[in-house]
Amino acid sequence: MTDIATVVYTVLIVFGIIGLTEVAFARYNIRGRDKTDDEIQEQWCSERSNNGK
Repeated sequence: MTDIATVVYTVLIVFGIIGLTEVAFARYNIRGRDKTDDEIQEQWCSERSNNGK
């Protein structure tokens, strides 16, 4: 029973580290956003609004 608990806690810790890493990368990407991302978003929004007409 102890081995199962150890495996469960290890998996939770590993996924926690992965989650924190993803959050850190997401914040970095938001700060260092390129103009191309904005252009893509503008194009997507304009295409979406044109489809509604």
